[in-house]
Amino acid sequence: FVLGARDLMCGHEDVARLPSSSAKISACHSKVHTHTCKFYNNVGKRMDDPTLHEPPVVDIEDIVKKGRAGKFCPFYMSRELVKQAEIVFMPYNYLLDPKLRSSHGIDLNVSTTNITTTHLNSDYITTACPLCDYRTPS
Repeated sequence: FVLGARDLMCGHEDVARLPSSSAKISACHSKVHTHTCKFYNNVGKRMDDPTLHEPPVVDIEDIVKKGRAGKFCPFYMSRELVKQAEIVFMPYNYLLDPKLRSSHGIDLNVSTTNITTTHLNSDYITTACPLCDYRTPS
């Protein structure tokens, strides 16, 4: 499955129209904590929807479309579905930032991790992620 940024995956019309990422994130937190986001409130109701698993590897655009059609929050749905996934795709900063790893439940000690981003260099990866075993492709 795929993890993505809250501000890119939001399906709430009012929140998605806000001008900045920080404004979107703040509005999302507020709506979730006050249970006023109809999309977030529908996540539990839609967890067993078989269309969420078709195709097996769903990209961000697909989960956002499915969220709009099914009236659920793609961001929170992806966080729930990742718990059951065997393979997870995510932005590299989710792996390299310890706070993001923790918030998404990513444990590098029990995972096999491949970073396939050509614009990162080995010094950056080994500095940001001391547990990573960096190997250049042969």
